[in-house]
Amino acid sequence: MAKIPVGNVASRAINFSTSNLGDLLRIGFFPILGSALFAVVGDPAINGLMAAEGSIAVGGGMILIFNILSALLWAVFAVAIHRLILFPDDDVPHTWMYLRVTGEELRYMIAPLILAFIAIFVFVGVITVTFGADILDVVNSSGIGGAGDSPTEMSALQAMGILLSFILMVFLYMRLVLVLPIIVAERHMGLRRAWNLSQGNVWRLIALHILVLIVFIILLMAVGFVGLVSFGFASGLGMLNSDAGVLSIIIAALGAILSFFFISFITTIMGIAILSYSYQELTAETSEEF
Repeated sequence: MAKIPVGNVASRAINFSTSNLGDLLRIGFFPILGSALFAVVGDPAINGLMAAEGSIAVGGGMILIFNILSALLWAVFAVAIHRLILFPDDDVPHTWMYLRVTGEELRYMIAPLILAFIAIFVFVGVITVTFGADILDVVNSSGIGGAGDSPTEMSALQAMGILLSFILMVFLYMRLVLVLPIIVAERHMGLRRAWNLSQGNVWRLIALHILVLIVFIILLMAVGFVGLVSFGFASGLGMLNSDAGVLSIIIAALGAILSFFFISFITTIMGIAILSYSYQELTAETSEEF
C-alpha cells in the first residue's frame, strides 16, 4: 500500500507555489478575477442589501448563473495548476487572459459539489439515526441560532453525536478528495479510484491540509503585524490627523485587501499542488515513507 511522503509533498508544493509565482499570477489573473467578480455579483446577501436600498440587484435566476460562472472560472484556474504539475511537458499558455473550458473543467466544477453533498448527507444522516429525529430538532433543542421556544443545553450525547458525525464527514472527504487531480490526470470522475488511492493516507492528507492552514495563518499574522506597526508609526507622527491621513487610511485598506488576496492566492495554489503531488506519489511504482 503506497503512502504519501508528507514532508516531500509539502516541500514540493511550497517550492512550486513560490518559484513559479510570476507564471501563476498570469495564468490566474483572468479566471480568479472573473470568479471573484461573479461571486460578489451573485452573492444573495449583497443583492438583498442592494434591493433593500433601492439599488440595482439581480434576481434568483441570475444569481444562480453568476455563481455557476464563478465556480467554472475557479475550476479553469485549478485545472491549469494541476496540468502544470501532472503534465509538465504540456503547453499551458502563460497569458493574462487564460481561459480553457473542456470536459475536465466542467467535471472539476461539479466534483466539489458532489463531495460536499456526500459529506453533508452523511453528517445529517448519522445525526438523524443517532437521535431518531431530524437534525433541525437537534439544533433547535440545543438553542443554536436562537431557534425554539425553550432552548435547552446540548446534551453530552448530542455533542458526541455531532462530533462523531463531523469526524466521519472529514474522513469521507479526505478519502474522496483525490478525485480532483484524477479528473485532470485520468480525465474521468474517478470516485472509486480516489477511494482506493487514499486508503491508509487519511491522516497524511489531513496533515497536509492543516499545513496549508498554518501557512495561511502565519502569513496573515505577519501581514497584520506589519500593518499594525505601520499604522502605529504613522499615528505617532501625527500623519493620520492631517488631510493626507484619510488617503493614508484608504491606501492602507487597499493594501490589506491586496495582501489578503495574495496570501489566499499562494495558499490556494499550495492546496491544489498538494493534491497533485499526493496523486503522483500514490500512483508511482514506489512511494517513500515520511
